[in-house]
Amino acid sequence: MTVNTALISKIRQIVRCFETGKVVGANYGALALFDDGPGNRKQITYGASQTTEFGKLKILLQMYIDAPGAKFAAEFRTYISRIGDLSRPSLSGTPAFIQLLKDAAKDPVMQQTQDRFFNIHFFNPARAWAELHGFNLPLSLLVIYDSHVHSGSMLDFLRNRFAERTPSRGGDEKKWIEAYVDARDAWLETHAKQLLRNTDYRTDSFIYNIRQDNWMLDKPFQIVNYIDAAEKTNPQFRQVIP
Repeated sequence: MTVNTALISKIRQIVRCFETGKVVGANYGALALFDDGPGNRKQITYGASQTTEFGKLKILLQMYIDAPGAKFAAEFRTYISRIGDLSRPSLSGTPAFIQLLKDAAKDPVMQQTQDRFFNIHFFNPARAWAELHGFNLPLSLLVIYDSHVHSGSMLDFLRNRFAERTPSRGGDEKKWIEAYVDARDAWLETHAKQLLRNTDYRTDSFIYNIRQDNWMLDKPFQIVNYIDAAEKTNPQFRQVIP
């Protein structure tokens, strides 16, 4: 792929900004409580790129516990069996655990563990998927990585909504990415959950940057919402990643 270390860093920072609102650096202690767990139960989302209590939070914290020098390893061991256990209440109602997550975020070992965790479970699979299917442009990798972080993967039901083929099958890379972004945008905008409808700034931002021909991510990346959602006009500028 036509990405170097600086571009990879920018791609990660854009997704972090989507997740935590932090334009520069990483907010390792970012924490929110949403009713988006299984059966709409409340759950914790945590970290610089955000992982969920009933998703991969247990994996992240087990990696931290196992890391040499983890300052709060013993405290997390008392909770590890409960994390993601659907037979028990969410830990979102446990103030001591919430505070522990916030305190641990200041530990350099936790920060290093989060970076490793998101590489292993999100960025590396996204890059492997992109390379397997013949995608080479930085903006393509950003779209693919964001789908992995936000939705867990490249969503097959969205891919089935358009006919464009992937580059590895003779398709046009830019046209495929545009089609996927448009399908994902329409899905988010009409989703039954308001929480997901509120995240369509991600796809709005991709649409805006595609229109700006920012495929190489060599221009500042504008995070926007379109005021006219149906026509995708009148962008409301929120943040910019240099």
